Amino acid sequence: MKRLIVYSNATRRPMKIEFTSRAFSRLEAIADYIDERSGNAQKARDYVIQLREFIRNTLNSFPYAGRPCPDYGSKTRKLVYRGYSILYRIDGKRILILTIFRENLP
Repeated sequence: MKRLIVYSNATRRPMKIEFTSRAFSRLEAIADYIDERSGNAQKARDYVIQLREFIRNTLNSFPYAGRPCPDYGSKTRKLVYRGYSILYRIDGKRILILTIFRENLP
């Protein structure tokens, strides 16, 4: 007899989410870009906070939410938030955020 085990978020421990130094630098660059374009530092900070919350909430609930993205490496997945691509890899009990970029910007 096969059993199906279903975990809810309340009973399952979320995976640890870590940002590489490159991903962290990209968050800073995104904030700088928004600040330069809008002239509003608070808006830039708020956007980065929302982006990080999106990553945390989505990947804690659905680690495989991003589509496989083998062009960037084996086991790499891609999640999109408001035009920004988030590349990540699931590595055991952690999720490693590799980088964040906007497709249409250099």
